Amino acid sequence: MVSIDLGVISDPRPEPVPSRPRPPRTRRAIGAGLCLLLAAALLGASARSARPDLPEARVELSPSDAYFVDGGRLYVVGPDSQGYDRVPRTITAYTLPGGERLWQRPLEIDGPLNGMVAVGDKLLLHVSGGGTGQAMVALDRETAEPRWRAEAGWAVSTTADRVVFSAEGDGTGDPLTWRAVRTGTGQELWRREFPPQSYTLYSYGWGTRLLMVVLPGDRVELWDLDAGRRLAATRVPADAAVSVTTESVLAVVPRDGSADVTAYALPDLRPLWQRTVPGGFGQAGCGGRVLCVATEAQDRTVGIDPATGERLWESPAYGWYSEIGSMLLAEGQVRSEGGGVFIGNGPLVALDSRTGREIRDFGPWRRLSFGRPEAARRTVAVYFDSSTGTALVAEVDLDAMSLRVLGRIHQVDPDCLAEGDAMICRRRDGSLGIWDLPVGS
Repeated sequence: MVSIDLGVISDPRPEPVPSRPRPPRTRRAIGAGLCLLLAAALLGASARSARPDLPEARVELSPSDAYFVDGGRLYVVGPDSQGYDRVPRTITAYTLPGGERLWQRPLEIDGPLNGMVAVGDKLLLHVSGGGTGQAMVALDRETAEPRWRAEAGWAVSTTADRVVFSAEGDGTGDPLTWRAVRTGTGQELWRREFPPQSYTLYSYGWGTRLLMVVLPGDRVELWDLDAGRRLAATRVPADAAVSVTTESVLAVVPRDGSADVTAYALPDLRPLWQRTVPGGFGQAGCGGRVLCVATEAQDRTVGIDPATGERLWESPAYGWYSEIGSMLLAEGQVRSEGGGVFIGNGPLVALDSRTGREIRDFGPWRRLSFGRPEAARRTVAVYFDSSTGTALVAEVDLDAMSLRVLGRIHQVDPDCLAEGDAMICRRRDGSLGIWDLPVGS
């Protein structure tokens, strides 16, 4: 592994421009400078040639196969039916990062497979169609033997002991139902029903214990899912759209060119602050140190103190922020100021979360997403060369404000994710590549 401080990997060479003749002393100075530049170029070439190819394992996929990554394993289901007929399918489990096949079993489900999650010693498959609406199917994680099946929507909270999912009715004219069952057996633990037009809100940052429901009549409730009981409730302003962050609940009332925002603390839902946000309120993100609010036109992002509602900074440039420690990483789509028009992808940039001040521009890297963001142990970035399919993989060191290059991979598309210390990408030949990401400096 090579450790170098990178900005942009490569820049286009500038066109040569004519220069005037120089006196002899200047020529000697230029000669010495050229020697230094040559030495630097040789060192740079040495660093580039020293970037190793990361060891690769491959898993063959057919065009109709679907794959899922969770719980430190890769699962391939094929063929992936998008219709509602019963078709013969198999599910195959592979190790990560080695790619060794653990087992392959028949998979008897109706209709499309929407998602899969590993919970304890079970695999939970969310299936739709087959004449029964939506269903949750639990398989043994080691043998793929069916253990239980329940008519259910998406799992909104999972632990090794219990699973909570919403049944039909979320956000519709039918009553909303939450059901909790034992993960191992499917036995029902509790059931809660809410009036028609109720809908569920939850935040990944809350972990597995808390869930919120918004009821007709401007009432919101926070529930403890382990006990199946309500923790707190409050009323929000009429016509408010309710959203959640890791630290608070936000009630947003749109106005002409702005939005009135009221924040409520967790878990007691006491009012924290009320502010008018110019430009409207599109969506909120970031974390405990700063609330990042995109304007309704998506033409800029405003940093707000989550405790007081005070406006801290504003940025017209970057479309997506992630809070890591005391820093923000900005990346993704860049939109024009004022119009919100997409103008390209921005570089990976580190900023101070409280001031919005840019600290380091790493260049055109993309942060690698993890299957479960809350379980990510480090920050990994990838530099893709779309013309060759080659990519450099690096670890972002926010303490040193540098990238530690881990190695290269080849013939890949940008369809990549990480699970633990493994990186998984679609290869250009349709197969999956798996790489073990080195640890260390």
